[in-house]
Amino acid sequence: HGLGAGIVVITGDDVGAVFSHNEQDSRWYGKLAEIPVFDPAGPADIYDSIAHGIRLSEHIGAPVLVRVTERALKEKGTISREKVPGGHKRLSTSHWSYTMLGAHQKYLEDGWSQALKEANSSNLNRAVKRGRMGIISSGHTSVDASKIAGSMGLSHLSLCLINPFPGASVNDFIMGLESVLVCEEVSPFLEEQMGLPKIKGRLTG
Repeated sequence: HGLGAGIVVITGDDVGAVFSHNEQDSRWYGKLAEIPVFDPAGPADIYDSIAHGIRLSEHIGAPVLVRVTERALKEKGTISREKVPGGHKRLSTSHWSYTMLGAHQKYLEDGWSQALKEANSSNLNRAVKRGRMGIISSGHTSVDASKIAGSMGLSHLSLCLINPFPGASVNDFIMGLESVLVCEEVSPFLEEQMGLPKIKGRLTG
């Protein structure tokens, strides 16, 4: 039914179950709840994800999830600070006259569609094209994937805003490539949404 201000939920996943009993992958909660999910690689991405997330949350009237892992938090790097504009947005009651189904349909038409546009145009999702083979990664795996892609002359798509799934950006990247390896932690969240023969990852062994 909308929000009165931006809400960013930061969730910590323990890849490798170093401090926890399980390797939770919080990206699935974003897909289930139909809210945007950021999967940043390091300090700059984490900062930018929170700043972008606040603005996106206010724009679409829904919470935004930022997923961090231990390795992402341990990364060193510089950040470029920005002033996130504050406002006095009030909770609109215009949605309250809708049925539950009607409110959901309105969110999909107005909010979710805008989030999808943002995912496909976000400068937090970065692509480098070189060679006939490529890597698609998200989260901290993008740090390792970037080094490998650079040393081996591979194309690389580093995703940060991963939900809604940026299908248009992914399709543009894999066009013309012979084979693409998906690198992500822990489950095949991205890989399951691609489903092309040239995509390799956990599901293909």
